[in-house]
Amino acid sequence: MKKSQITKAKKVAKNKTIPAIDGQVIIEKGWATATNLEVTLRYRTEVEGEGIIPIEAISDGFDHAEIKGDTVFVKKGTVTIQYPAYNKAEFPTYDENDKELKSVQFNKVSQFKDLAKFAADDETRPVITGIYFDNNHMVATDAHKMRWYPHSNKLGNFIIPKIVADLMLEDKYRLSLVENEHGHVTRAIFRGEYEEIICRLIDGKYPRWIAVLPNENDLKLKLKVPTSALINALKAGLKVGNSITKAIIFDLAGSQLNVLAFDIDLKKEFTTSIALDREYGKMQFAYNTKFLLSVIDPKEVNTLLELQAAHKACFVNGGTLLMPIMIDKDITAVRTDIAFSTNDYEPTSGENYPGLYQRPIADAEPEKAPIQPEENNGAISDEQPEHVDATSEKQPEPEPVEASHDDVDDDVHEETPEAIAPEIVEYSEKAIAVIGDTKQYRREFKQIWGSWNPHVQVKGIKGAWIFSKKRMQQVAEILGQ
Repeated sequence: MKKSQITKAKKVAKNKTIPAIDGQVIIEKGWATATNLEVTLRYRTEVEGEGIIPIEAISDGFDHAEIKGDTVFVKKGTVTIQYPAYNKAEFPTYDENDKELKSVQFNKVSQFKDLAKFAADDETRPVITGIYFDNNHMVATDAHKMRWYPHSNKLGNFIIPKIVADLMLEDKYRLSLVENEHGHVTRAIFRGEYEEIICRLIDGKYPRWIAVLPNENDLKLKLKVPTSALINALKAGLKVGNSITKAIIFDLAGSQLNVLAFDIDLKKEFTTSIALDREYGKMQFAYNTKFLLSVIDPKEVNTLLELQAAHKACFVNGGTLLMPIMIDKDITAVRTDIAFSTNDYEPTSGENYPGLYQRPIADAEPEKAPIQPEENNGAISDEQPEHVDATSEKQPEPEPVEASHDDVDDDVHEETPEAIAPEIVEYSEKAIAVIGDTKQYRREFKQIWGSWNPHVQVKGIKGAWIFSKKRMQQVAEILGQ
C-alpha cells in the first residue's frame, strides 16, 4: 500500500455529518475504501480482517495490521498500537440495483490531469468546474481560457469532477458509467490495476464549447514568438504590472513585438521588445499575464498565437483558446471581464464555428450532460434524432429520459390538438407517450418526471409527453383511465 494512496484517501474521507466516513476507511476483501459520498477511492491493502478503521491507524505504514472485533492492531517494528474499529455495516454503500454499463479503455491520464488546471473553481457554475466528455473530445474551461484534447469514449456526454484527476496514480484505467434504477447515468468508475475511483457525475448542461472555436479562415494573424523571450517578458511584467488586472499589453510593429506592463497607481512600468522572424503588420492586444503563462508550453521553441482580432479569443499553439483583455486607445485603461460566449451569434448556412463575444461562456447555449446513453449495435451512443416519427422503421427509438423539474419550464408551449382526447401509446420498448389535449395535466406530468417533446410525431400527432414505462400507472391515474 503506497503512502500516496493513504494521502489521497485522507483528502477524500471528509464528511463532518457522517462520522462513519469522516477520516475513516472501510477494510473489506483486501480493499480499503474512503468516500465523501461524491467521490470514492478504493485501493488494495494488506490490512487483514474487515471493518471501519481510522486512516491515521495506517498512515505511517506498518509491518502487520489486523482487525479483530472492535479493535485494529497495528504493528510497526517492536511497537503494536491499538485503534478502535467499527462494524462495516455502518459504512454507506451504493444501490444494488445500479447497473454498470459498457466500459472503454482510458489511457489519456496525463491530458486529463492537464485539463483539470483549466476547469473553474467557481461553485456557482458547477458544470464548468468539471471536465466534459463528448464522443470525440475532453474539454475544460473557466470561461477565460479553454483547452481540449481528442478522445473517443463512445459512452455519451458527461462531466467528471476535476478532483478525480488529482486522485489518479496509475497510467491507464477502464472507464465505465453507472445507471441507476430509473435509467439515469449518475456515476463514473475509473478502474485501475491497484485502485478504483468512483465519482458522482456533475449534473447540468455544459456550454456548447465547440461553437466558440473560430473558423480557420477567420484567423487573420498567425504570430510566431520565441517562447523563452515571451516567458521572460511575461514573468517580468507580472512583477511590475497591476496586481488586479494582471494585464500584459502587446504592440505588434512589423518584425518587432513590444511588450508593456504598468501600474498607474504605483507608478511602475515595464517595457521590452521581442524580435520576430518576419514582418507581421500592426496590431495591439492584451491578455491576463497569469492566464497566458499557464497556457504556454516552455518546451516549445516558438509559441504560435493565432488571432481573428484584438478583441476576440486567441489560439495558443492550436489547442488552447484564451480570451483577451480590452484596452483603450491610449493604453491607460483595461477591461478584464471578457469571456467566451455564443449568445449573440446568429448562425447562417455553411458557417460551422461562430466568432467570440464578450459574455461568459456559462451563458452559451448548453449541451445536456450527463446524457442517457442508448444501445446501438452493442456500442453506447448519445446521438438522438431531433425529429422522431414513431411510424417510421428507419428512425431509432430513443431511451426514455426522465426530465428534472428544471428541464420543463412553467411556460412550456404545447401545440397538441384540443379536440383529441389524451391517449397513452407505446413509444418504445422502455417508454410511453401521451398524445392529444394534455395542457390541463402539464403540472401533474412534470411532478412525475414527464418530458415534453414538441418534435416527436406519434400516430400522426406532433408533440407528446414522454415517460418511462415505470410511470404507466401514475399517468393513467392522472388521466382518470
